[in-house]
Amino acid sequence: MQVVPNRGVGDAGAGSLTPRRRRRRFWVVVSILLVCAALAGGWVAYGMYRIDRSIDRVPVGGLAQAPEAAPVTEPPPPEETVPAPAEYEVDPNAVAPHPDARFYLLLGSDSRAGHPFAASQGMTDRGRSDVMAVVRVLPGRPPTILSVPRDFRVRLPGESDYEKINAAYARGGPSLAVQTVTERFGIPIHHVVVLNFAGFEDVIETVDGVEVCVDTPERDSYSGLDIPAGCQTLDGPTALAYVRARHAEQLVDGTWRADPSGDFGRMRRQQAVLVAIARRLRNPENLTRLSTLADSLRGSVTVDDGFTLSEMLSLAADHQDEVDSTLVASLPGQGGRIGSLYYVSATPDTQATVDAFKSGGL
Repeated sequence: MQVVPNRGVGDAGAGSLTPRRRRRRFWVVVSILLVCAALAGGWVAYGMYRIDRSIDRVPVGGLAQAPEAAPVTEPPPPEETVPAPAEYEVDPNAVAPHPDARFYLLLGSDSRAGHPFAASQGMTDRGRSDVMAVVRVLPGRPPTILSVPRDFRVRLPGESDYEKINAAYARGGPSLAVQTVTERFGIPIHHVVVLNFAGFEDVIETVDGVEVCVDTPERDSYSGLDIPAGCQTLDGPTALAYVRARHAEQLVDGTWRADPSGDFGRMRRQQAVLVAIARRLRNPENLTRLSTLADSLRGSVTVDDGFTLSEMLSLAADHQDEVDSTLVASLPGQGGRIGSLYYVSATPDTQATVDAFKSGGL
């Protein structure tokens, strides 16, 4: 497991309503929060009111109560873990969550519908959570993003058989996704956000693209990615291809070679673009585009009904200066096929990462 502070790797980042692809991603929520932080007058407040009205709110069960404001204390060190044979199970109670931390679950559905709960291909299908990440926020500390592989092998609450973790959202929506993360990892979730590809692509277009820096040319025939080496500004469709790339290839010494990091590489690209969007929206000129941003969010963002605009504003105001210090990490595990399906299974490194993330040590 490798944790890296965001040190300016480039301002880097699912389809849209017909005719573009219509999938869900989690990027838009951070955009909302950081734009909110720049409120400076009545016209801006009106723009934020329109954005707030563009967000769908639904009841979500299993959410944790927000912690009381308290002085920041030193977190306990992560406890040592002992490898277990065969099926390694993460102990959700090995370490208590930091008492002052808030945890936000971000989901991106792979449904082709134009809305999380709309009909897809003649069926009511919310899709699976193609993207899952938890953002931890601690007073006085940079935010930390922990991405969870969509193929991570868990038992859903109340079931004895193992499933990929992205099945939780497909079967029970945000409530079951929250319950799964809470029960299997011991991470209390205070708010949940579900987003789609359409909103992501439109937000990128609204802010005139985002910058990304890559060391080598990269391509992916599945996502449509094809970019040269160096720093460049990606438009909406290209940024979408960048964050979707699971079969990326890199041109090394004149030869195209598969990116060995696979889905973990894709998660790193997603994290980089997430931070890049946040940086882009700190630009004062984007305050004039709040109305357009609100239009791009309509039907693309769903949050729990307790996640209010005032809390978004407070969150943004408290952490707007820490974007460049955001820490990003991926939940480690052992990848491999079990039967005909590919899974990422838990290991002792998984336990150590969960413990450090919960306690504030990560």
